[in-house]
Amino acid sequence: MLRARDIMETSVILIRSSASLLEAAEIMLAKGINGLPVVSGEGKLVGVIGIKDILRMPHRQAGRSYVVFYPGFERRARLMSQLLVSEVMSTPVVAVSEDATVSEVLAIVLDRGIHPVPVLREGELVGIIGRADLVRVMVGLASATPLDPSETA
Repeated sequence: MLRARDIMETSVILIRSSASLLEAAEIMLAKGINGLPVVSGEGKLVGVIGIKDILRMPHRQAGRSYVVFYPGFERRARLMSQLLVSEVMSTPVVAVSEDATVSEVLAIVLDRGIHPVPVLREGELVGIIGRADLVRVMVGLASATPLDPSETA
């Protein structure tokens, strides 16, 4: 049975919660990834920021903290350098242990729409699993062992 530790990417690119959204977007685009684990100044995992979070970035109207509006596209682009990762990141962190099965990771991605999924060992970040990692493993398994026609999904 495949475990998270078997498929996770161990070269994890992190971003600080104090970084701007522009910095986060530039890193994701340069590295060809869809999300980054977010760490505090002390290096503690505090969230995850993804491309979708950047596209959906809400901005609170001054003086009206309960009102959230979604600015137009051009305004969003200008806000990227002003807003911090901590203002838009997804929290609380949904992570798995390195002993989680790949099926458990897939369920988190599909049922909760969370990706990438941080992988922890004793509370410390040791890897990350994205949707492409899951598909890569599926392709490898499909190529190695085609489904028997008597099996059902």
